[in-house]
Amino acid sequence: MIKDGKYRPLFLNGKIGQGSYSLVSVCKNEESLDKEHKVKVVLKDENFIKGYDVYVFQSENIQRQIIDYLKLNNSTYICGVGETDTLVDKDVIEISPDTLTIRVLYRANSIDNFLMLTNKCNNNCIMCPDSLKVRTENKNIPISILKKYIELIDKKVEFLCITGGEPTLLKEDFIEVIRYLREKLSGTEYLLLTNGRMFYKKRFVEAFVKNAPENLITAIPIHGHYPELHDNISGVKGSFIQSFYGVKNLYKLGAKIEIRVVINKLNYNVITNIAAMISDYFPKVVRVNFMAMEMLGNAVVNREKVWIDFNSVQEKLKEAVFILLKSGIETRIYNFPLCSLDESIWNLSVRSISDYKIRYKQQCNECSVMKNCGGFFNSTINMKDLKVKPIK
Repeated sequence: MIKDGKYRPLFLNGKIGQGSYSLVSVCKNEESLDKEHKVKVVLKDENFIKGYDVYVFQSENIQRQIIDYLKLNNSTYICGVGETDTLVDKDVIEISPDTLTIRVLYRANSIDNFLMLTNKCNNNCIMCPDSLKVRTENKNIPISILKKYIELIDKKVEFLCITGGEPTLLKEDFIEVIRYLREKLSGTEYLLLTNGRMFYKKRFVEAFVKNAPENLITAIPIHGHYPELHDNISGVKGSFIQSFYGVKNLYKLGAKIEIRVVINKLNYNVITNIAAMISDYFPKVVRVNFMAMEMLGNAVVNREKVWIDFNSVQEKLKEAVFILLKSGIETRIYNFPLCSLDESIWNLSVRSISDYKIRYKQQCNECSVMKNCGGFFNSTINMKDLKVKPIK
């Protein structure tokens, strides 16, 4: 979420550019310059600050006025960029002059930032919001780029999500990134999103726990309470055994663990069994999150197999939640609007959808608890059987 409530685009497009790929942090005022970083982006149309390696200009015409100066200093620039006012000091952005694009990687006024390590994944979950194509393209991010990104992030960042694809597929480089985060951003709280399968390997899990930042929680999904169901949802035979024992190995080593249950048509009827299994085997996990789907990628392709309307889930969800609570396990509910939940479990609902993805239906404006409701994913709100019941 954005602290000041203002929507901010993740991509900005330019019209004229020159130079090479750059990963930089934003400096809008000379006074805000962090002396530790030698490379900054300065957003100026007139009276621009000289001496920096990267410039972003709102105006397209400014190019003629500065091109000689920029060539002389071998700088990278991009001109004619809209919405530069949405960038703030200490944002980290990726600039590609060849494609005339700026991608915002880190938003300094957000509490919902992430570090993506790879697009690849060794699962093919039937309800994944990414497509198989996205997850199999060769887009591993070089560790040198990942380290530079970490160095540019504000040292006071409160929270960072480590994600993919499947981050652990980087193997030794993954362990090095984890170690580097502990070294450079030791005061930050982390959430690692992983399917947990690599933690099945003893040497790997031991190296991970040894190098992980103190405030890191590992979040692993469990899709079913027996192998066939979990494997059917993950798309990989044998994944249940690896994920289950991955959790077990982390558990034995004292790692902080969050278990996630993504509710879909294939498992909603047995989430009470999943809750009971967690209570029996992992009663000291940090928390369990029940999550509604984001209808993108594989989830859309397989919507007839996976989509289940929120109201059909309500009774089983309430029952599963109380199984965990009675075992003393903290439980949360993600991505469900309040009107789809029994009032007795409203206090467990989290406003979890990222600010640029959250949407509300028109009828939601009549609801007395809208300000406390997590709303809908922009990809889910138009599902034809999705109903809202404004609470008066």
